[in-house]
Amino acid sequence: MTAPDSQRAMFPRPAPVAETPPPEAPASDPLVPAAVASDPLVPAAVASEPPVPEPPRLSRPAGVRHTSPAVSAALLLQHADEARRRGDVAQAIIRYHRLQRVFPTSSSAVLSAPSLGGLLLETGAVRSALGQFDHYLREAPTGVLVPEALYGRGRALRMLGEPAEERSTWHRLVSEFPDSPYAPLARRRLADLQ
Repeated sequence: MTAPDSQRAMFPRPAPVAETPPPEAPASDPLVPAAVASDPLVPAAVASEPPVPEPPRLSRPAGVRHTSPAVSAALLLQHADEARRRGDVAQAIIRYHRLQRVFPTSSSAVLSAPSLGGLLLETGAVRSALGQFDHYLREAPTGVLVPEALYGRGRALRMLGEPAEERSTWHRLVSEFPDSPYAPLARRRLADLQ
């Protein structure tokens, strides 16, 4: 026995499998497209199954805007921050407002408040700026941007001519965040208010 003969004895060829064409779906079934029913590669059981209905379209509740799935609160915050760094104040304000409108309860919207407040101060929208600083202080009372929000709040109150509230804000900044970069400015302003 030669080597090929011994291999044939050890590994015999499998017997040929008789191919039977799958039974076709009934031609009279209106749910089975003709192209599927006549396709020899589609098993009859699959071809004769009714098509899966499309899921119902959900309607949005009133007041809910459509947003692209690719848009996220973090992405909007990133775009607003980029516009602010470029010095495009108008575009940054628009983007921060959009973030807060579309994702009002997100952490990104809360984080945007001090930055938006600072930009609003620059443009002279002092009351709106104060609202942003107060929003952050209310929503994130122990957040990392509390010193910045207090600083912005103090500046806004100064511009609005509210010395008692301003003084209270500077005291809080100095007492709670004595090592903050804003603390020396707060101390100077407190000395001016004496």
